[in-house]
Parts: sequence; structure tokens; C-alpha cells
Amino acid sequence: MGGQRAFDEVEEMALAGALLEVASEEELDRFLGDLIKRAGRAVGGVIRSPLGQTLTGILKNAAGQALPVIGGAIGSAVGGPSGEALGRQFATNAGQFFGVELEGLSPEDQQYEIARRFVRFAGAAAANAAQSEPSAAPPVVAEVAAADAAREHAPGFLAPHPAEPAVAGGRAPSGRWVRRGRTIVIVNCSAPGPSQTS
Repeated sequence: MGGQRAFDEVEEMALAGALLEVASEEELDRFLGDLIKRAGRAVGGVIRSPLGQTLTGILKNAAGQALPVIGGAIGSAVGGPSGEALGRQFATNAGQFFGVELEGLSPEDQQYEIARRFVRFAGAAAANAAQSEPSAAPPVVAEVAAADAAREHAPGFLAPHPAEPAVAGGRAPSGRWVRRGRTIVIVNCSAPGPSQTS
């Protein structure tokens, strides 16, 4: 997996433009479903419904993290000092998510570049999923496919999240794994933090 490019530059640009026109959660669901199907076909694979639904959820979460413009956060606030500050914050956050520098671009160009990067990431995740083992569990396949795509296209998606507090007496490490040939890939692993003794 990884390194998959599901769309050529023209398709990527068209999809980025379509993404920027998304105005509701239903439209985002439809956009992601279409993108996943197109990416699967582009690599000669098919993404069945349970896997497609799981991958859509993961990509929707990523879109919420990286594309606040989808919710209108940028579009309605551009202009004036508060719009400028919000635009700078958007550029910083989205740039970190995708590992790219956006400073110096106009707000519109920033939005478009982030939409292109998201389409590239989502397309790679879908292409990875389409080439997975059909008998593998859809949640594991979707998570591994998205993580593999994120390594190259959206490193901020893999950024560590604050650890959850351990329950009394600690807790055992948790997570899932999937075998890829002779390699085992660990997904969503969390280990207990250091014990607190007083």
C-alpha cells in the first residue's frame, strides 16, 4: 500500500473544486462515496459497502479536522482583522495536517490547495482499500488504508492524540493488527500511561 495515486492532475483539480462546493453533511457523504468509487475503479478494484461506509467515516473525520471551510468557518469570516486571524489559523492547522506551507497564498488559494491535498489523500486511501484482501475486516482495512495514505499525503492525520487517562488500577494496552505478508501492521494501539503512585 502507500504511494497510490488514484487521480491524475486534471481529475484531482476537478474533485477539489467539487469539494469546495460541498455545503452540507449529506453532500459531503455523497462526494466521499463518489470519490471512493472512482478511486477504486482507477486502480482496478472494487470497494464493497461495509468497507466503503467505514472508509467514508474515516475520511469524513479527516475532512472535519483539515477542512473547516466545509463547515463555512472560513468562507463566512474572510475579511477584517478577525477573518485575517482565522485565515492564518486555518492555513497553519491545515498546513500542518498535510505537511505543507500555505503562508503567502491568498485565502482562496489556501482553500483550493488544501482541497487538492485532501482529494489526493482520500483517493490514495480508497485506492489502498480497493487493493486489500477481500476477506479482511472492513474496519481494519479502512484504518490501515487511511494510515498508509496519510503517511505520504496527510501526516497530521497520524499525529498523536492526547492519551486517555488510565482507569483505576491501570488498563491493558489495546488496539488492532492486520497481517500484510510477513509484516504485522498495528492500528489504533494505545498503551497505559505511567502509573501514578503517591
